[in-house]
Amino acid sequence: MPTPSVRPIPSEFGSIVIQLIVDDAAAAIDFYKRAFGAGELFRNQYDDDRRIFHCELLIDGGRIMVQDEFPERRLVSPRTLGGSPATVHLYVADAEATSGVSCGAQSRTLSGIAGSSPPAWRISGRTRSPTEPPA
Repeated sequence: MPTPSVRPIPSEFGSIVIQLIVDDAAAAIDFYKRAFGAGELFRNQYDDDRRIFHCELLIDGGRIMVQDEFPERRLVSPRTLGGSPATVHLYVADAEATSGVSCGAQSRTLSGIAGSSPPAWRISGRTRSPTEPPA
């Protein structure tokens, strides 16, 4: 049990945080900035290694973590594994505009660019309440 002065869940996080392990974290981070307006909070790298071992991004109030794969630590990307069953679902105010920007930010299709390999990103936004009957 943590001491009373230590919060078991950091105040800047929810109880679940996505951590993406990708084969080119720098490229993925750059894409998330251009496509989704991500803000880079910080990035950690070893002096003698170009790989990123931890980066935190803020996308419209939600935090995600991104890192390069480190096979020597059994942290591998979906590309190394041959794919991923996981997707990242991003709610936005204007799904069509965001999809257009994200596709324009990279030359490949949206599902293949987020992180330079899967998982796929799904972009959506509600246009009515889920309890409201269809028009």
